[in-house]
Amino acid sequence: MPGTTYPRRMRQKRTPLAASAGVRPHIHKRGLRWPRVDAYAHPVRIEFTFSRGPEYFREQLRRGAMLAVRRMLLLGAVLAVAGALAVLLGQGEGAATVVGAGAVLMAVLLPLRARRTFVAAVTVPASWCGLRTYVITDEELESSSEMTSVRWRWTAVRRVEVRPAAYLFWQDGPAVFDLPREPLTPGQEAELRVHLTGLGLLPRVI
Repeated sequence: MPGTTYPRRMRQKRTPLAASAGVRPHIHKRGLRWPRVDAYAHPVRIEFTFSRGPEYFREQLRRGAMLAVRRMLLLGAVLAVAGALAVLLGQGEGAATVVGAGAVLMAVLLPLRARRTFVAAVTVPASWCGLRTYVITDEELESSSEMTSVRWRWTAVRRVEVRPAAYLFWQDGPAVFDLPREPLTPGQEAELRVHLTGLGLLPRVI
């Protein structure tokens, strides 16, 4: 209508969601830059109690035991071949035959010794199978029972080996400690993997 004055449209100031929530942005020369999402990640805290059985240890120790046994079996095969050749060349007489027969006997006994070595390598004391409580935090992993308590700092871990039943954490030298996977819930395992990825111990999944 003539003579009617309409008010100007009020301009609403847009405020970033993070700012409205009370989060202050980082100020850079080129303007405002909001912090990364993982900057507000909650501290890692995973705790569970579990008893590792003999089969668990047998599975984790099997690989190292097989390496030792494989060398013994290879030596037995070499002795068997060398002993048989010595017996044939000696034609059943002389020192060659005696040495060959001794080598064949050693070749027969070595598999028995290899079996005993394997069983001893994968068998642990009964105390290892007791109930243990595991606590995982940002700085360390703690494993404790009624008798002992051990802590490992993540800064001392050099690499991680993911096996079907356990995580193996390798330190400098032969030192290694394990974390059973069976008692972990899907959420706990996901949280652990994110933490290990952040530490550079597991590759990032793109």
